[in-house]
Amino acid sequence: MKLLPTTIQDTVTFMWRLGFEYLWIDALCILQDSAEDWGRESAIMGDIYRDSQCTISVTDVLDAEGGIFSRHNPLFQVPLLTGHTDETPVYVPSSVPSLESSSLSKRAWTFQERLLSRRVLHMGKQLMPWECYECSASEVDPNGTDYGNLRDIFQIQEL
Repeated sequence: MKLLPTTIQDTVTFMWRLGFEYLWIDALCILQDSAEDWGRESAIMGDIYRDSQCTISVTDVLDAEGGIFSRHNPLFQVPLLTGHTDETPVYVPSSVPSLESSSLSKRAWTFQERLLSRRVLHMGKQLMPWECYECSASEVDPNGTDYGNLRDIFQIQEL
């Protein structure tokens, strides 16, 4: 395992701690220098994402050595107080980054991953948002934003 890139090591460890037995990592499950294997495996990627319990999306790294864990910079955090005198402040990001502005969103295949996965956990530098077919939420907005139903919006049929 120590020979694997940091992002893959972190993902294996994280998913194992969550209790998952199986993990699909494109870079390991598809022979990267084989057009034949890529053609065969990419044809079933929709099924893989649709059938996954959770997709981990590392949104703010440029390469496989970036890892999935990051310490949130306290300089980006501001206290959120509601006015109660005995209240402990909750710290939230001073600016909430958009998933659409992340480095990952600039990759063509990520639309398929995000759209077809039942649940996506985005591992980001400032936030760890999660989304499913019906809503998107994060530490800043744990109740989330109701999408209605993404399957209806994108007219996805049950397979």
